[in-house]
Amino acid sequence: MVRENQDGTKTPLVMPNHEQIKSAAVRAICTQARFYREEFLIAYAPSLVQMLSTIIIEICQIK
Repeated sequence: MVRENQDGTKTPLVMPNHEQIKSAAVRAICTQARFYREEFLIAYAPSLVQMLSTIIIEICQIK
């Protein structure tokens, strides 16, 4: 992944290749890429809703 800077230069961005990535790492990556929190939430809201629904269903089945 590469970020294009205002002066026309390009900065490579490091992306970890792990099954799970800490939230701080995701925030740092998004900040470096100038992909702000609101844009992230809008882009991934459907996935987050699905994930939370799955977790809630699993919790209800355990009880």
